[in-house]
Amino acid sequence: MQFGVRHYLSMAEIVVLTAEQLREVVRGAVRDALKEAQAGDLVTAAASGLPERTFRRLVRTGQLEGRKVGREYLVRRESLDRYLAERAAPPLPSAPTTPDDPIERALAAGRLRVIRK
Repeated sequence: MQFGVRHYLSMAEIVVLTAEQLREVVRGAVRDALKEAQAGDLVTAAASGLPERTFRRLVRTGQLEGRKVGREYLVRRESLDRYLAERAAPPLPSAPTTPDDPIERALAAGRLRVIRK
């Protein structure tokens, strides 16, 4: 085998590629995967809303279902949505709409205010 030439088995035939041809094949595959991510249900770190280091760590540790394509990590949108929903803060309790205390009702209506000296 010559230096810089790789041999690959493709279905039932052998394909001989130079190193430059192999680079172009890989670049094309990465470009296609990133286009699919931008057009479809795959999300990159930049589009996730998470810090990139956090996003990559979550994919590497398996907390987000994803894969690395080239230099980018890609995650399915439903996996990211599920992860974010699991970690969402619980809603704050709502204030009672009609207080029973007349002073509280007056404060809420703006007819009374607290002055501190």
